[in-house]
Amino acid sequence: MRVLIFCLLICHHAVAFRAAIRQIKIRGNHKLTNKELAIFPLGEFNYFNQDNFDGEKKRLLAEYHRRGFLDAEILAAQVEVSPDFTYVNLIFQVKEGEVYELDEIKLSGDVPAFPDSSSWRSHFSLQKGEVLNLLLLQEEADKILNPYREDGYLLADLKAVVHVTRQAEPQKSGSITVTYDITKGPLIYVRQFLIEGNAFTKEDIIRREIPILRDMVCRLSDLHILQQQLTALGFFKRVEVLLVKTDELNEVDILIRVIEQPAWFFSVFPMVISDEGFVLSGIWAHRNLFGRSLFTSLSLRLSSFSKLFDFVLLEPRIFDSRQAILFEMHRRELLYPIFRSKRTGAGIRYTVPLGTYFKASPAVHLDLVDVEGLKDENLVSQEAVIAKNNWRNAWELLLAFDYAKSIWKMHGEASGTYSGFLNLSQLPFAELGTAFQVSSHIFKNFKIKGRFQAARLFSLQQIMLPLSERYFLGGQGSIRGYRPRSIGPKLGGIFKYLQSIEVEFPVWPKYALAGYSFADAGNAFLLDNSEAKTGLYWSLGAGIILNVWQFPLRFEVSIPLSKLAGNMPFDIFFGAASDW
Repeated sequence: MRVLIFCLLICHHAVAFRAAIRQIKIRGNHKLTNKELAIFPLGEFNYFNQDNFDGEKKRLLAEYHRRGFLDAEILAAQVEVSPDFTYVNLIFQVKEGEVYELDEIKLSGDVPAFPDSSSWRSHFSLQKGEVLNLLLLQEEADKILNPYREDGYLLADLKAVVHVTRQAEPQKSGSITVTYDITKGPLIYVRQFLIEGNAFTKEDIIRREIPILRDMVCRLSDLHILQQQLTALGFFKRVEVLLVKTDELNEVDILIRVIEQPAWFFSVFPMVISDEGFVLSGIWAHRNLFGRSLFTSLSLRLSSFSKLFDFVLLEPRIFDSRQAILFEMHRRELLYPIFRSKRTGAGIRYTVPLGTYFKASPAVHLDLVDVEGLKDENLVSQEAVIAKNNWRNAWELLLAFDYAKSIWKMHGEASGTYSGFLNLSQLPFAELGTAFQVSSHIFKNFKIKGRFQAARLFSLQQIMLPLSERYFLGGQGSIRGYRPRSIGPKLGGIFKYLQSIEVEFPVWPKYALAGYSFADAGNAFLLDNSEAKTGLYWSLGAGIILNVWQFPLRFEVSIPLSKLAGNMPFDIFFGAASDW
């Protein structure tokens, strides 16, 4: 009794002083070294408590079972406390026993229908004569029941009957024959769905993610889809989909248990760009407004080259369908080499999915456009080009493609825009554009990204293209290393081309620090005039990225390779910015 009280006091002090686990000592192990058994996540913040003490014992036994030591036992477990109660050592006395090899695997009972009598064997990676990994064997055996579970027999179960053959000679391994007795069980129907943990998110928002069940039969794939869709919402830190037994043997309740996480964020961050100067950016966003799954954001960007304000409100599941509607308002003031443009307006976009990967998005944009400050009035001769307080009413149709699977993530789009007589727009033009982005983890911990963009403007009604719609490239988000909107003909191009490739690699993974290098190229052209350079402007650069809070913090140096009047020999960017 005194020994027990003494141990309890030691544990009490260890917990009270938040003693860290410094070392785990294993004694009695002759066949496996301490290094081979060092599977424990020790560290500065791994403090001792009774739960992780019991957990270490279970994991130690599991490691022995994984290596074929089925008779392994923990004979004693002790806590050794330092004199100043600042750390503890865990001491385990073990008895290893002998190693067992796999002899044979058998199935009995309600064996699922396989193409032939032995095809089920392909579910198991362990072969006859290999060291027995009982944990892996159980995981693989459980997958044999998936055909039953997909047909609605979710309570299908199996029990392992182990036959041990021991060897008389100590240096030889024993063998194990495992027979899995399978019970198919009844066809399971869903009685009702129960939801727990949603303090803010409305219950109907969760229920609309529940897949349609054929005849209310509960299938394994439906449960996986439900969990994936709820997790993808981004509202929940954790999503559990559990079966709850009822009084009826063939009925269950589905319990959806969620743990919510903050769905909003606010950030104001400064940036420094050599060619643009000091830039102040800020954003407030909420992706679950009023608990109704509405996404909204307010963003601004202020510098000597731009003053931007945007408001966005998105309903991703209008009328509980897979269609989305977006409303946006904006105020944008941009400085170009020879003029300044101001645009105030709003737009609405409706998105309809077309199958798994494609979607169509018609949109309407209405803006009041003002162009002022032309340095050479002789360059233009028509009012539509100058756009003094003219209404711009544009219709747009966008077809997009999104694919994300395995190591690949791709996005492509093609768009057409019309603004002219048919919609009573004062700024007539038409535009066709296309863009493509791809990223891949082809190599371990290395991410390769590429993008391509091209667009063409067309004049309408024998009127020159509006100056406010023409293409000017350069700066962040375009061709890095050049001043914003400094690339292109004096009055802008009617065709633009952009390409970029970037490689991201780990520098200090523990602190989410990565490095990257890139090459950008592009230009804006007139096509019918040799005034501007006809080749591409190139730039090279590199930087580091630290993922903090909601945004990646970047430090970047880019070098323009093509000469351009008024441009600096290199550009430095420091601030928060996402990919491109």
